[in-house]
Amino acid sequence: MVRVCKTVPIEEEKIYTETVWVPKTETKTVEYQVTVPVQEERTKEFTTEVPVWEEVEETYTVEVPYLTEMQETYTVKVPVLRDVEFTYTVEVPTVVATPATRTVTNLEPVLKTRAIEECVPVKKSKLVSRDYGHWESRIVEVPTTRYYNRRGNCYYVAKCQTVCRRVWVPNCVTEEVTVVEKQKKIREQTYIAYEPHSQQVEYECAQLCYEPETRSAVKQVVEYEDEARTRTKMVADYREEQRTATKKVLTMREETHVGTYPVVTYKTDTRTKEVSYTVNVPETRVRREKVTRNVQVMEDKIETYTVHVEVPVTKEAEVRVCKTVPQVVSVTVNPCGGCPQGSSNGCGGAVQKNAVQKSVLQKVVVQH
Repeated sequence: MVRVCKTVPIEEEKIYTETVWVPKTETKTVEYQVTVPVQEERTKEFTTEVPVWEEVEETYTVEVPYLTEMQETYTVKVPVLRDVEFTYTVEVPTVVATPATRTVTNLEPVLKTRAIEECVPVKKSKLVSRDYGHWESRIVEVPTTRYYNRRGNCYYVAKCQTVCRRVWVPNCVTEEVTVVEKQKKIREQTYIAYEPHSQQVEYECAQLCYEPETRSAVKQVVEYEDEARTRTKMVADYREEQRTATKKVLTMREETHVGTYPVVTYKTDTRTKEVSYTVNVPETRVRREKVTRNVQVMEDKIETYTVHVEVPVTKEAEVRVCKTVPQVVSVTVNPCGGCPQGSSNGCGGAVQKNAVQKSVLQKVVVQH
């Protein structure tokens, strides 16, 4: 049983407060200055010149016309039609056939073959060596050796320490597997191609030719001849005559008048008016929005796993152990000076000393 972390989505509603500027129309009274024209009349005396017409007699001379008849001879151009023969040239069209040859190209189907290189999957068998070994935990006794001196005596102590080691046990197996390889293969493909074939074709080309031809015709021509004619015309003569006429002469005289004229003056006047304007007013609005957040929840989950279990195995092996072996040595005793250092008693002679530790091989049963 293990504890795992699971993500759970939770929907909740959040409230957001935001400030919005809302346009608002307001009205206020504004005073302003205007210039107002004021009209008034003023009196003024002025002098003017008045035109006066007077009649005056005047004598003048005029040219009086009178008409007189007289004969006049003049010449005019009289049109006369006459036939005139002339020659002209025209282009007469003639059709001329000319043999010609042209090349006609047509597409004809031709059966061709081409080589196509393609990859074909091929299955092959292959020997593969695989190691299906495993790890094992083994209990091994490791010897530890200690040396130390005690009052001139030498001791040799051998101990064994049990340790657990992780050992890889190989298991090599040769297997035959199938491998798919891509092999190039050339395949011939037949296809139809359209090739151009040219052919000479004879045909007649008709051309329109123009040949000059001279022709004659008669046309009427207008000619003008001089002809003398007589006519009567009126001729105007002028003679002088004295005449008397009355005419008006314009003279000017001064007159005094009194009149009024308008005068415009300007004055400043204060007025009021209503003015509308727009201002932005802050307004607080509440907005609701759904938000999804993820929450980490711990839950128990059953999980299957594989472990390596230690199994004791009894095997027979040779190990090096420490064993005490008795040995006889000779010791020199000095009666005057006491017992020599290192002797077990104060007596001289040959004595048996402590056993000596030696390392020998011995077969023991070890559990792994």
